[in-house]
Amino acid sequence: MALQPRENGKFQQKSDENREVRSIRATNQTWGKLGTYADRRHLTRADLLEELVDDLAKEDGNKCKYITPIELEVIVTTLKESLNLKGNATSKIKVEISKVLAMLEAL
Repeated sequence: MALQPRENGKFQQKSDENREVRSIRATNQTWGKLGTYADRRHLTRADLLEELVDDLAKEDGNKCKYITPIELEVIVTTLKESLNLKGNATSKIKVEISKVLAMLEAL
């Protein structure tokens, strides 16, 4: 959504869907960051929030999930342990596990 031109001092309707005035509680730091990110994209804070929620809904629809720090630690530990299993150290599976481990540790 791009910032809409004003008519008689008011923003033009962006869609047929009714929008109501809402309020949120946020720290000054968070409110400032929200304004900075919205300005960079030439959006209002409300439009930025709507885009963020739409993006999250798309991720949910694609079964996307964020990995928690604890889950990441379990994955990394499991991969490291699997590299220590007996077998050919240069086997293809260990090479691929090492690549995945390097990517996860870079997060």
